[in-house]
Amino acid sequence: MQNARISNLLDIQQSLNKMSKNKFNEWLHFRNQNEFIIKEVIQRYNIKTNKLLLLGAGNGNDLPLNYIENTFDYIEIVDIDENALNRLLSKVNNTDKFNKIICDLTGLEKDVNILNEINSTDNIHEKVSLIEKLKPNPNLSDISYDFDLVINCNFSTQLLLPILPNYGFQSLLLGDLAIALGNLSEQIHKKLFEQIHNHLNSNGMLIHSTDTFELSKMSPAFEPILAVAGTINNTVNIDLRYLKIFMEQGLGIIGYQIPANTFKLFEFKTLFKALWHFNNSKAYLVLLWILKLKPVRD
Repeated sequence: MQNARISNLLDIQQSLNKMSKNKFNEWLHFRNQNEFIIKEVIQRYNIKTNKLLLLGAGNGNDLPLNYIENTFDYIEIVDIDENALNRLLSKVNNTDKFNKIICDLTGLEKDVNILNEINSTDNIHEKVSLIEKLKPNPNLSDISYDFDLVINCNFSTQLLLPILPNYGFQSLLLGDLAIALGNLSEQIHKKLFEQIHNHLNSNGMLIHSTDTFELSKMSPAFEPILAVAGTINNTVNIDLRYLKIFMEQGLGIIGYQIPANTFKLFEFKTLFKALWHFNNSKAYLVLLWILKLKPVRD
């Protein structure tokens, strides 16, 4: 089944953000978890609260905006969808603290014609060949510098939506296609992480939050994870050794992986888990990687 033709990447993200624009009340539980984790990271690692960067902020329904506004002096919000950022700003009290930047985090805006070719064929080998022609070049140059904290707001698994099938699970894709998409995600995230590194101050930290496993009856991860956790609400207590096994089995959502250059750029501090009740039919198990800037060595 062929996907609809893409006119530009903004259309895709605007459609997703419109569907979730009224989720603020529904996502309270997830926001509370995020607030706890951000507070814990700031206190545990003695992070200053002058400047915060929110990448892929969208509507802000999953973010503890009241806590963020009261804690940080300056907040930069970044997304491809300006309408979504305006909806975020409608939820805060002091908009003067916020600065919005419109930015395509995929770096694929110039490759829309290739994306349409990918979606116009059902031939796996043709798809793979076309994916390999893509040259992602995300550019964060409009974003300011010297941030104390950067938060990647669960955008990672959305970056490949223009070329994913209906359900973006590794184990449901043929080998070559899964590899090609994984390589593309790696290219995008590698360039993003390099630039994030440059935008942090010398004591800065990154919270890389990414939905990793979908918990729904359509997901291949659902039964294996429930067999260990017992209930959806208990999935946040699963030991990491089980999650690593599920990752190795390809049960994660395409695009959740951190890039290979992560530990060259950042020092791993810890990992948090959060449960995101997305709607009545699915939830996400979210991993939040806590990473401290490593100084660049010549």
